[in-house]
Amino acid sequence: MWEPPLRRASLVCVSMLTLAGSATSQDLALYWYPPPFDWEPWEMETAVPGIEVLAALETCLEPPLDSTSYHIVDVDGDALPDAIYDGPNLQCDGARLEGVRTRILLNRPDGPALAFDTLGTITAVTRPLPRAPIHFTFSTRGCCGDFRVITASYVPARDGDSLRFVPSTRTVWYGLMEMPTAWLPEAIPFEVASETYNLRYAPVIDNTVNPREPPDWRLGNVLAQYTMGARGVALAESADETGRVWWYVLMEDVPRPTWVSVDARLGADTPAAARRFGWMSSRYLTRLEAAPARRE
Repeated sequence: MWEPPLRRASLVCVSMLTLAGSATSQDLALYWYPPPFDWEPWEMETAVPGIEVLAALETCLEPPLDSTSYHIVDVDGDALPDAIYDGPNLQCDGARLEGVRTRILLNRPDGPALAFDTLGTITAVTRPLPRAPIHFTFSTRGCCGDFRVITASYVPARDGDSLRFVPSTRTVWYGLMEMPTAWLPEAIPFEVASETYNLRYAPVIDNTVNPREPPDWRLGNVLAQYTMGARGVALAESADETGRVWWYVLMEDVPRPTWVSVDARLGADTPAAARRFGWMSSRYLTRLEAAPARRE
């Protein structure tokens, strides 16, 4: 059964490069904090109510069965009703933890198979081909004082008869980022021309070290450090009090930065592969003639 095409009710459907030249802070707020996804076009018409389909899976579901955040969707394209939970982070005993949570349970003859379980919410869904598994865009806003927002594209990955979903790209935005007020009419592709270059969350140099924190945790307003040859695109610009021109940029995920602040580590000790937004001085950024090709 062919599912409806991707439907997005906000600027979540527009890439950041397309936003260049017309974006506003309100637009970006919709991109990073999208409204709830509309599941109705994807819901299956089952012969029994959705809650009975879930009960037939015969498992202690977290969140519990009486939740209204379950959706009956053909996730893997086999025309059988699978279950997607997208809502508060509830537990089997009814306890509610911080954040929101998404779980995908596949309908299998020998019982439900958990294909995905991560804190965050689905913001867009596609099915590239009829009877193929879905792809989806996922947003994680962190918890417990975490200022990061991570948007990832997830694709299906098979291992024999099992199916799971893995991230293909990740984009990171820092919640305390100083947002641009003047956008470039066109995005400018560039390459770093300095041995080491910093990505910052504000268009000003701040290399202050907090002596009460481990020395490798934070360095002023630096989010990440890149090396010569790293590429990205500039979306906006601003000048500081000294006249230095700063670009608001989106850095590609390859090559990875050599260092990231604790605020941008994505739970890893080494820099994780992700595209990152931030500010860079334009002084040692060389313009390229065409958009940078993705390098593996």
